[in-house]
Amino acid sequence: MAIGNGRIRRRFTRDPRGTRYEIVGPTTDGRRVGVICRLKATGKVLLSMYAYGECHVCGEQLVARRVKQDFWVKGKLIVIEDVPAGMCPQCGEKVVRAEVGRRIAVLIEKSRSQQKVRKISVPVFSFARKTA
Repeated sequence: MAIGNGRIRRRFTRDPRGTRYEIVGPTTDGRRVGVICRLKATGKVLLSMYAYGECHVCGEQLVARRVKQDFWVKGKLIVIEDVPAGMCPQCGEKVVRAEVGRRIAVLIEKSRSQQKVRKISVPVFSFARKTA
């Protein structure tokens, strides 16, 4: 029902695997669900679907997104990119499925032994500093 009665909400054209589409529509019990699909070269449709539900902060419907998650582990900043999550379009709250959370935990545990990862530098400001 969500696909048949849904609407294309976004097109993802920068994915090297091909254009993806986000279709959002109602389920049989009245909730809204987001579906990400891609047309394969064979003509088949590849679907990825998960109903994240409503935001526990503001009540808005969560939308499936790929996000960056940052974690402070023993005084070091770790950033994990392309995390599948439900994100609130109203307040920005993010929710991940349990299996994604477990995979993040493994990535963080292995981060100490990772040698070939991209590094970033970030500016650090003091809140107490006066600005001109």
